[in-house]
Amino acid sequence: MTESLRLKLADALLYAVVLTALWAVLFLPPSLLLGGDLVGVKWGLFLVGLLALGAGSFKLRPGKRWRAEDDGLVSGSDGLISDSRGRSQVQRLVDRLPPFRGAPLPDDQRFSDGLKLLLGAVCMLLTSFLLEAVLGVGVPTVG
Repeated sequence: MTESLRLKLADALLYAVVLTALWAVLFLPPSLLLGGDLVGVKWGLFLVGLLALGAGSFKLRPGKRWRAEDDGLVSGSDGLISDSRGRSQVQRLVDRLPPFRGAPLPDDQRFSDGLKLLLGAVCMLLTSFLLEAVLGVGVPTVG
């Protein structure tokens, strides 16, 4: 595997993990306040993961040649506002983490936003599944 492919994979996987962690942290306070456990995090990650799966699939469709969008601000792949170069807030956060700190990948050497969003969706759905299957979150106990 070439070094450039390793960096592309590291960027995409780190993006997926950061996106999942941000959503989990967002769901944690309401989950603890309302239920006292992680059921809200599990369900939140599941629902957002499903939505991200659809959005990522939609973003992977080929674009229309006659449609050009160049208004400076575009909607990011994670639902957050992007800068004029198309980098979302999550991508800027990934660029500040190792191994990209100080030397982020150029935009043309990254996987597409749709693919990274699909990986994030899989990561969210997997985390939701592991919360239930491994940690027993939200599974009724007999007794």
